[in-house]
Amino acid sequence: MASPDGLDPPMARISSRQRLECPSCGAPLRWKGEAPVVACRYCDTHVHTPTGQVTHEPAVVRSQGKGGGGCLVLGIILGVNLLVGAIALVVNLVTSGVGGVTGVPFADLAALDLASDNASAAAALGLSPDAEGDDLHVPLRGTVFDYAYLRWEDDHPEHVASFGLYASDGLDDPAPVLAALDASLGRRLEPPQDETRYWRWAGSHLNLQLDGSHLGVHADPESDPHWAYRTRLLWSVVLAAAQGQALETQASTRKAWLAHGYTISELAALDVRTDVDSAVATTQARFPGSHAEPFISLDVDIPLAHAWFGAAELSWANEAGGALEGLALSPAPGHQTFPDQQAIRACLDRAIGAGEHRVDDHLAGTWSASWEFRDGSWAHISRYSLNLHASRRTERMAAGPWRQLLNALEACEPG
Repeated sequence: MASPDGLDPPMARISSRQRLECPSCGAPLRWKGEAPVVACRYCDTHVHTPTGQVTHEPAVVRSQGKGGGGCLVLGIILGVNLLVGAIALVVNLVTSGVGGVTGVPFADLAALDLASDNASAAAALGLSPDAEGDDLHVPLRGTVFDYAYLRWEDDHPEHVASFGLYASDGLDDPAPVLAALDASLGRRLEPPQDETRYWRWAGSHLNLQLDGSHLGVHADPESDPHWAYRTRLLWSVVLAAAQGQALETQASTRKAWLAHGYTISELAALDVRTDVDSAVATTQARFPGSHAEPFISLDVDIPLAHAWFGAAELSWANEAGGALEGLALSPAPGHQTFPDQQAIRACLDRAIGAGEHRVDDHLAGTWSASWEFRDGSWAHISRYSLNLHASRRTERMAAGPWRQLLNALEACEPG
């Protein structure tokens, strides 16, 4: 079978039955003996496979644009004798992409509609579809990234659920990409952790290697009914960032769908008499982009823009006419604990009265505090969350404590 550039590939091929495992998590890799790089479906680690350059799609030329070595490697791949008179022809192939040698133009990738199945996406990009319809590797030109990958979930073959850009040697200057993502995603793009930065909301996540070697997005169709829209929005963010540009979006889009978040005062205005049967419709109308998930109770997560808090989780009793019974405020994005727990306590002490102090671990220096309201509802702060609980007498949230607590926190927000 002829390769896409019209030349015959080497006869030797790796068996498609060869087993590969992810070096990071040990999971088996889904690989058919063709792609030069595969992405682990569980941890997104990108693994170079033993194919050499034998693929059904154009191989990524790693050394393109990095000196004479790149011409030598390309010459070996294409079987071209690098005589002095042929160098100009090889350079022309590299720069013009004749026969698809250097991949799909980045502009073609940017024009792709993610609401496409594997075969349609492959056809739009001039590639061969995946036999199982769940992966597509796209070698690129016209960008600092070597290739893109697209992935479909078995239960949702009609829309891309995961995608990413990959640079085998990292980026010479990842700063423009980082700056563009910061501008688009705000503080929801968490501080660096193990050389990686994350954006996470509603089961979806974006992860970026600080050297620019990988920028990927994974959606969770099972838990997020809005995953397709959110994925298309993050696709636009990523493609703009790849060109060093922040995506221009409306403030309402950033607040809701990129999870920049709502103010505490907006949360305080919620009617706490809303019952479980209308909770999802009510919160979606007031807080688009919020995320509802039934478990023992019905939990609705709302992104927050407050300096101390990253999200509010509202819990309704899972029963007919179930009442709102709890609120939990979690630390800002990228923090598992409150960086300044004492400042939050001081704020509530002034607004509600001195809380009851409890030492949780003397040697570790951890503590918690509680406040009780007149109706019997009570608030509690630990290192991990600030909670407001409905009165044990009524088992439903009261408007007075709800607004008193939240308005106090809004007034105390630093800087």
